[in-house]
Amino acid sequence: MMTPAKLSNGAAVAYGLGWGVETEEWHGDRWVFHGGSSPGASGIITVMPRHRFAVAILTNLDELPDRGDLAEDIARLVLDFGPRK
Repeated sequence: MMTPAKLSNGAAVAYGLGWGVETEEWHGDRWVFHGGSSPGASGIITVMPRHRFAVAILTNLDELPDRGDLAEDIARLVLDFGPRK
């Protein structure tokens, strides 16, 4: 589910089985995420499997702008990766 799919030409795509998957490693791990929104609610869950770490954000907003960036900032703070450049 958290492995980038491969096209018939061998190219990796940033999507697993229901999860968005970054194709480049980040701090020795893979950034995996799934999010969505509906009227009155939105959220995202991000996982760094090798770090055994996840961030879940749930809001009562129709759409939370930049929720992936917010999840990354939380991971940077908690895992001491330093600020975004």
